[in-house]
Amino acid sequence: MIGIKFQQRQVLPQQQGRALPSWFSSVPNTLGAPADWAASQQGGGWGAVDVAYSAGPYELGPDEALVMEGRLPRGVFSNVLLWNEMGHTEDYRTRTVSLNARQLQLDADRRFRIVVAHRDPGVANWLDTAGRARGTIYWRHMLPAEPPEAVGCRVVSFDAIARGAAAHSRTHSQKGTD
Repeated sequence: MIGIKFQQRQVLPQQQGRALPSWFSSVPNTLGAPADWAASQQGGGWGAVDVAYSAGPYELGPDEALVMEGRLPRGVFSNVLLWNEMGHTEDYRTRTVSLNARQLQLDADRRFRIVVAHRDPGVANWLDTAGRARGTIYWRHMLPAEPPEAVGCRVVSFDAIARGAAAHSRTHSQKGTD
């Protein structure tokens, strides 16, 4: 019974009697605006003063995907990862549960599109929820050379993402035969 309760709800810091940092959204499928760590404003805890953070919960149905779009700042290191309801990552050896700046496919302006989904939609920059309906998205930007921009999030149908990936693949295949 206890295991079922843990699977049914994610425990956010404010539910543990602490206020959420400004960079941590409590609204599902929304991320807080990136901000530097300030222990005096975050209720203590652990963080690095040279890192900008952004986080928030995700909640997806079995046939839904979350699309995150934004611009990656230049800096020493950036990554995004998924945590389960217990604040752990899934097995990163067998699942793509995190992406860093070198792994992300970016355009010439360092813009990205990341898809969070329960199964592979056939697109670059896919993060695997390991089948979990709820979890946390956590961004870190170490020594960003410019202020990180807020990441936009929207929930879409999984089929729309998969259809778009198939159409994109067909277009590139056809261009290769000309």
